[in-house]
Amino acid sequence: MSKALSLLQVEDSESDAKLIVRLLKNAGYDVHAVRVETAPQMRAALQKRAWDALIADYHLPQFDAPSALAALRETELDIPFIVVSGAVGEDRAVAMMKAGAHDYVMKSSLTRLVPAVEREIQEATVRRERKTADEALRLARQETERGHRLLDAVFTAQMDAVVVYDTAGIAIHANPAASAIFGFDPTGMANAAILEKLKLAAGPQESATRRALAGETVVGVEQRGEGRTFESSSSPMRDAGGQITGAVTIARDISEKKRGEQLLQQAQKLESIALLAGGIAHDFNNILTAVAGNISLALEDSCPDCEARSVLPAALESVQRAACLTRQLLAYAGKGAFIRKPVSVSGVGEQAVAILLPSLPERIRLRTDFAGDLPPLLMDPGQLEQMFSNLILNAVEAIPDGRSGIVTVRTAFENNSVSIEVSDDGCGMDAETQKRIFDPFFSSKFPGRGLGLAAVEGIVRSLDGRIVVDSAVGAGTRMAVVLPVSQAAEPAPAATAPVAASGGYGTVLIVDDEPMIRKMAAALLKRRGIPVLEAGNGTEAIERLTSEGGAVRAILLDLAMPGMPGDQALPIIRKLRPDVRVIVSSGFQDRDVQERFSNIEACSFLPKPYTREQLLAEILPAVSRYERAT
Repeated sequence: MSKALSLLQVEDSESDAKLIVRLLKNAGYDVHAVRVETAPQMRAALQKRAWDALIADYHLPQFDAPSALAALRETELDIPFIVVSGAVGEDRAVAMMKAGAHDYVMKSSLTRLVPAVEREIQEATVRRERKTADEALRLARQETERGHRLLDAVFTAQMDAVVVYDTAGIAIHANPAASAIFGFDPTGMANAAILEKLKLAAGPQESATRRALAGETVVGVEQRGEGRTFESSSSPMRDAGGQITGAVTIARDISEKKRGEQLLQQAQKLESIALLAGGIAHDFNNILTAVAGNISLALEDSCPDCEARSVLPAALESVQRAACLTRQLLAYAGKGAFIRKPVSVSGVGEQAVAILLPSLPERIRLRTDFAGDLPPLLMDPGQLEQMFSNLILNAVEAIPDGRSGIVTVRTAFENNSVSIEVSDDGCGMDAETQKRIFDPFFSSKFPGRGLGLAAVEGIVRSLDGRIVVDSAVGAGTRMAVVLPVSQAAEPAPAATAPVAASGGYGTVLIVDDEPMIRKMAAALLKRRGIPVLEAGNGTEAIERLTSEGGAVRAILLDLAMPGMPGDQALPIIRKLRPDVRVIVSSGFQDRDVQERFSNIEACSFLPKPYTREQLLAEILPAVSRYERAT
């Protein structure tokens, strides 16, 4: 079978060209030959089609072999170039070979031509295949390098720590984020050493990497250390044969996320406590209101020398202590109706110390360092005293029984904040205890003792302050409450109790669903000569106000009642009698509730439990202006 051969001949002699073609055909080639004599003809032929070989005479009238070779090289085509000439010196033949000619055949030795053509065509084919392979390899390398650059860019841009381990668990590569997150470059370190340096307990994260090296993919393993929490995932790396060559571990610092979850849990716990506290406060304060009012009535009725009169003040004090416990619970929940006014922190601190000092054990020395030039804080004085008392008592209880100790109380002003610092030289606390000291009813010494520091934390939180705790086992404890200073208005002058007009008092409508509270309040007011009407809910109050309320000048209105509650009855009452003073009273001691009703004209808020003096202070200004018609 003939082999096709495309032959380009640079030859001026047609007979010589035909001779070469005949030789090639005799060797079994199906020759397609084109003869050119000039450079333009050659360039045109090269552009027209592909050629298997180019045979050139050395001398032509308008062209020669060196010029033809140069023209071929300009095209960068890989075509075998063979010179066939009659009489050329050896030096010229060598020069042509050096210039790039593939062979040189004398016309007197044409028997060498066919083998030379076959050889050069084969070598050209090999060169082209090698070139194609080299180009494919070059493109593959480029693609690989591009992939590596892409992977390196992803590796570098990754915000999480990415660490590559070898089969021995040694970190062989780490991205920049690993150094930033860990605080050191883990490259070259064993996994266990990395965990130790991060102060993470050996176990979950280490086993994640080791399990990956054993062929397992591990996702979302949490590891906690000293103040930091990491979440790690690890996967094995395999070669083309499926053999494990290492592992890749991705670690993320989720400390802030965990702290956020803890804050959310704390907020949810506070919300639950607030709901519970509100319900307790309402029912408990209703009972306390009735008890306190009736004790006041009993004090008025008792003779100066009788035995009952000597115990009734103690009973009234117990009621106030019970009310204080309710306020503490509300304070922890961030609730409560507290009167905020400018108070002297050092002044209240001195009062608290003076009250506590006689009851402290003799083994405890109480030192004070109260700053005298502190700006006033806008807050409830009772809450401030409660903070001092709870912090001091907590410090006293931290000193073990049987040994003396020192408790130091300081106040200071710095960075536009007032600090209250209470320190002791007691037993101190470990890290786990410090996490729970603000939980309600938690105590390391007396389980279920009370709210204590929990109430302090609630008060501080409601004032946008913070608490700094510094403690260690055997080294005592320092607690610093830092409260921002607010611009506060000067306290309003105390109102003086009005005196009844000559025409007598106006009538008070008492609206409450608790009969014991209605009767107690009615009795207190009647003792002062104030006429009283009673109603059990908002509907009854409106009916009595409409039918027989012409002389009513004040309404004591409970907020939570069955049927029509106080907040629904109030707009109707204001529409019927805009001249009447309304005192909203409730066991729900919520600051928002207090502010809501205090901002309504001719309306105020009286939290339960209230004393006789507090009740009269609200009622008398309204009913004393009443003048009986003549």
